[in-house]
Amino acid sequence: NIYNPTNGSFLGTPKDIFGIALDFDGLWSLFQDDGNVYFTAGIVDENHGIFGAIF
Repeated sequence: NIYNPTNGSFLGTPKDIFGIALDFDGLWSLFQDDGNVYFTAGIVDENHGIFGAIF
């Protein structure tokens, strides 16, 4: 879900181009900056973490 970082209010759920809510197994967080999306996720039953970027 997406929340306003200033006041914590709920803004919505990220959706794909068809309006279906995005669902990534193991996803911990998403961060958008300067048109790029960064993410963290738990892999191998969340015993390891990964950081990535989508440009």
